[in-house]
Amino acid sequence: SRSSAASDVYKRQAFDSASGGDGRGDTTRTGRDADAVVTAAATARIVALGLVASNAEQPLVLTSRVLRAMRLVLNGLRGHDPILVVGKDGCGKSELVHLVAFLCNAHVEGITVTPETEPADIIGGMVPEANPKANERVRWRDGPVTHAFTTGSWCLIDNLGDAEAPVVERLNPLIEAEPDLVLTEKGSVCNEVRHPRYRLFATMSPPDRTNSK
Repeated sequence: SRSSAASDVYKRQAFDSASGGDGRGDTTRTGRDADAVVTAAATARIVALGLVASNAEQPLVLTSRVLRAMRLVLNGLRGHDPILVVGKDGCGKSELVHLVAFLCNAHVEGITVTPETEPADIIGGMVPEANPKANERVRWRDGPVTHAFTTGSWCLIDNLGDAEAPVVERLNPLIEAEPDLVLTEKGSVCNEVRHPRYRLFATMSPPDRTNSK
């Protein structure tokens, strides 16, 4: 479709402009041109999703702070280190990651953390087998982190600040310089093979000094 084709053009232009034209993340190349194509890419995303008509007014306002954050995220993608986006509730942290993923043609596996979230919710676990013809009564089901790690998606963990200690402890091997994932919950003792396109993102609100974890 026309909107899909426009999205592809805007994505390429936006990534090139924000990353310096060669994908290496040259932060010296900024300005109105980069802002314009990134803003156009945001419009193309909304149009491609069918949320507004192609002739509608600009559906998303990108301030200079948001554009700067997008450039920082794009620059951070040069390596494999996890990226943490910190900001007030409702300021658009998750949408920022989704928009950058759109520009990079990446799929996002997401989970929103609450105090009730358990390690199995993010890594995976054994679940009842729905197929009555199966020999096993239970089967393994990947969590969003494991699925992203092995298939090359981006994993977005929202509200990381709400995670309890067991969840943080289970994530620790994944935020090392060389991410490591062993599915001990599955009875495995071997490292899972990390897909080269895998990236880990997390969002959180600024810690409350009166009640910080």
